Amino acid sequence: MDMTDPELVGLCLDTGHYHYGGGDVVAATRQYADRIWYLHIKDVWPDKLEQVRRERIHMRQAWAMDIFAELGRGAVDFPAFFDVLRQQGYQGWMIVEQDSVGRLQRDPGWSPVESARQSRDYIRDVLKV
Repeated sequence: MDMTDPELVGLCLDTGHYHYGGGDVVAATRQYADRIWYLHIKDVWPDKLEQVRRERIHMRQAWAMDIFAELGRGAVDFPAFFDVLRQQGYQGWMIVEQDSVGRLQRDPGWSPVESARQSRDYIRDVLKV
């Protein structure tokens, strides 16, 4: 970020991928608050992430393991994350994501609508966003 012009280059912070890669989402939000142009909001199952790291599993296989969780069910500290966004006065776009590549084929009982509903309810009812 230091090597780019803040007028020309912003940041799309993806909470799930940032955490997956070992980053601290809350610290990054504080550090780059003025550079965040939009957000991809996603959570990560901690037990699956531990396995991915331990076994050095490729990202494609991690997707096949359904590494990403509905919001509030994984490891990302969303209460602290949203506190920082509020403190910074963030007014940009947020897109809730559920990376679920092929999940319905592996788990016919899974519902993308219910998954989205769970994340929406967490944001609305728990985080009060």
